[in-house]
Amino acid sequence: MNQVVESLFDANVQVLRNRSLLLIKSWKAGRPNVVQIDGRRTTYGHCRSPWDDKRPVRNALAFLLELPATLARFRGLLRREGVVRINVHFPDLDALIWLVLRAMLPTRPPLILSFHGADLNLAAATRGVTRRLWLKLLTNADEIVFCSEQLRLEFEQAFGPMRHLRVIDNGVDPELIAVKTAAPSPIEVPQKCIVSLATFEDKKGLDVLLQAFDSVALGYPDVHLVIAGRVTSADMFEGFERQRQQLSHGDRVQLLKDVDHGAAMRLLQHARVFVLPSRSEPFGIVVLEAGALGRPVVATSACGVSRRLCDGTDLLVVPPDDAPALAAAIERVLGDAVLAERLATSLRRRVLSDFTWARIVHRYAALGAHK
Repeated sequence: MNQVVESLFDANVQVLRNRSLLLIKSWKAGRPNVVQIDGRRTTYGHCRSPWDDKRPVRNALAFLLELPATLARFRGLLRREGVVRINVHFPDLDALIWLVLRAMLPTRPPLILSFHGADLNLAAATRGVTRRLWLKLLTNADEIVFCSEQLRLEFEQAFGPMRHLRVIDNGVDPELIAVKTAAPSPIEVPQKCIVSLATFEDKKGLDVLLQAFDSVALGYPDVHLVIAGRVTSADMFEGFERQRQQLSHGDRVQLLKDVDHGAAMRLLQHARVFVLPSRSEPFGIVVLEAGALGRPVVATSACGVSRRLCDGTDLLVVPPDDAPALAAAIERVLGDAVLAERLATSLRRRVLSDFTWARIVHRYAALGAHK
């Protein structure tokens, strides 16, 4: 389950005292019974997308055959739970079923679609019938939410302007981060290290960071670089490993695979500077996590959250794909303890005042209020 969805769910329950229900898509699900999973009221269910470009006729027939039973299952669930708002995160065309269900209920609960990045890329790339179905879903949703202004602009480039678009920041839970960092770290961390937490993929710009570190390492012989994140492609990870081996100072670089969130936070709290060198980053929650832990940050202007913070005050912002600029910014932080402390203090203040889920959940709660 996605961290954003879990955090937003928890804030709904703990802050707003809402009786929330988490629906997870699963093809193994039968009748949507409610169970407790990790303290969250959860149910499983599935509904087929009405169209598949690879098997259009077969999929459309299957959708129509399954539709009556699907509607009956979910209509019963919505009635039993007294649902007043439906919020679909990472939407796909199977979300069209909620348009039908909304029309069947006398309360007509608002339908909210929340995009986070890769989901929008998939929708924007569609054509033909699939595209028309997406437009049907998007124009009939009550609200469409994006985690950054950058993502909203990408949506408008793909689908045109719509009246019901909203930008709501992602957030963090400082108390949960504090709990996770209280445990001993399972990872041996160098005393002086630059840390980056990112999936090992091209859009994260880790190749640029490796190149920049080779320059930084010349002037800081006791500083190491630690990169930790998920591996989505073995070939991609091996490419980063080959680049590391070719560096002049590659022996001071660690590439850590599939580190869980708790271990990542414990690693982050030891960073002299946190770096997010992304080429593309719809938001960048990890910048806020670094701020909550009082770490100075260097990030690229491609990160959505960078545009919500103040360059030079809350963090240092550099262009993407610019290794010399990235190296220079890292060296500024490493070489100036006063600057590092000022950046860390300012960012932590901004995170605690503007970017906690306890604050952001109120903006989600207001969605659909115009209906």
